[in-house]
Amino acid sequence: MTWSSAPSTTSFRRSRGFPSDVFPSSGPTLSSQRRVILIAEDDASVRMTLEFVLQDEGYDVLSVEDGEEALRVARERLPDLILLDQKMPKMEGKEVLSALKVGEPTSSIPVLVLTGMERGTSSDWYGATFVGKPFSPEELVQKIRAALPD
Repeated sequence: MTWSSAPSTTSFRRSRGFPSDVFPSSGPTLSSQRRVILIAEDDASVRMTLEFVLQDEGYDVLSVEDGEEALRVARERLPDLILLDQKMPKMEGKEVLSALKVGEPTSSIPVLVLTGMERGTSSDWYGATFVGKPFSPEELVQKIRAALPD
């Protein structure tokens, strides 16, 4: 599992040798305002592409490669949104989604289901939004923005 976040303003100042008045440390940092997205995808190349696209869009990213880990991390970290692969080892996407949607506080987390297979109906998947593979980064980002509450 990997997580990524932007360096703090303080560490940026120190690493660049800037005096503290050039980049004041008061107020919220960029990383405290960023949304967190959990990626649950067993294909390493797809997972890395998703990480790159989402980090480039300013999101913090948590990445896992199987369903059991997705469920554990979602419950521990409560991300703002979950990108969930339909077919994964250890626990299928639908099983993960079912476990997330029956209990608080994870039941309100928006989920986008990544699929290269038949999609089923959204009611079968607790109203989740589907993203077909292959997907364009623009389509993905648009669906993420639509799913995230303001």
